[in-house]
This record gives sequence, structure tokens and C-alpha cells, in this order.
Amino acid sequence: MSKITLEPNSSGAGTFSIVSPDSNTNRTLNLPDASGNIIAADSSTGRFDSSNMPAGSVIQVVQTIDDGAEAFSLDGTFADYTGITTSITPTSSSNKVLIKVVMYFGITNNGDNPFPVMKIHRDGSDLSIAKGETSADRREVSGGGGLIELRSGLNCVVSDILDSPNTTNTITYSIQVSGFDNRTFLIGATGEGDSISGASVVSTMTLMEIAG
Repeated sequence: MSKITLEPNSSGAGTFSIVSPDSNTNRTLNLPDASGNIIAADSSTGRFDSSNMPAGSVIQVVQTIDDGAEAFSLDGTFADYTGITTSITPTSSSNKVLIKVVMYFGITNNGDNPFPVMKIHRDGSDLSIAKGETSADRREVSGGGGLIELRSGLNCVVSDILDSPNTTNTITYSIQVSGFDNRTFLIGATGEGDSISGASVVSTMTLMEIAG
């Protein structure tokens, strides 16, 4: 027969109590056949201390959804798109932040080269890890859409970046967008207006704190 022993710590002065809940139901607590420690959750939040979580664990998830349509007339410059700006406060400076962005662009006029691109900012500055290689002429961006020459089409622009902010301060991630030829781009809708052949769609930014 297996035995259960309680081993007090001779250096400690505190009293530890095992308290049963206010319940009329019989319960069984099965102990694993392995050595290890019990991880306690914070009594007020119900969260585990992230320092006890194994590397790669998801600590928290924050998401912003924009279901509106916003127009940009762009000719190689970048403009702020604030619809999916999202903030997160890491619980440890050693943790990372996984940034997932999904955006849809439409165009209001047919023609060549309707090529929307976007880049990610952290606290108002370009996120260097989320840009292409340095080039004298090419724009360094986080994602871009394919060529669609019809107003009824949508470009899907996606970015998936693991950032290392090295802080426990609140971080804000935001987006800038750009395009060519003074084209009018619509984020969140096709370009033919309010029509049965058109569509409106959400854009999202999802931030996940990942244990380092």
C-alpha cells in the first residue's frame, strides 16, 4: 500500500492548513506518479504566475477588431490606420509578443498596380523585425496585397511577427498603410460602394504574450 507523508519545514514558522470546500459532494484528488511542484493561481485574478509557465505558453491574448470602411488616397507615402491599434502589458520583460494582423483592402477605381502594403509600428516607431531588407528604392514593409484590378475584389494583407519588447510597460502596436498612383484604397470593403456584388469585412490585430 502506498503511503502519504507530510514533511514540515523545520526553518519555517507559518501554519499551513488543508481546508475542504463547502460542498455535499464527495471528491477525489488524484496525485500524479511524478515529482513536481503545485503552481498556485492568484486568488484575485485566477491567473498563474507567468514565471512558472513553461517557455512557449500563452500568457494573455488581446484583440482589436475594426468592422468599418476607411478610405486612403496613397501615392507611395504612408498613412496611419488606427482602426486596429492594440495595446498589451507584458507580465515579464523576458516574454515575447506574437503579433497577428489580417487586413482587407478594396480599390475604388480599376487600373494597373493597385498594390497596397502595410507596416507595423511599436509605440509609434517602425518595428524593425517586421520589415523587409533595406533597399535603396523598395519600401521596407510588413506585408502586401496582390494585384487586383477590379473594384469588386479584395486584397488580403497578413503579417505574423514574434516581437521581443523587453519591457513590462504597456506597449501599443499600430499600422501604417501605403499604395501607388494616388489610388483610393478602402480598408474593410470592396470598392464598388453599397452594392449586392460588394462586401464589407473585418480587419483584426491579435496580440499574444508568449512566455520566454
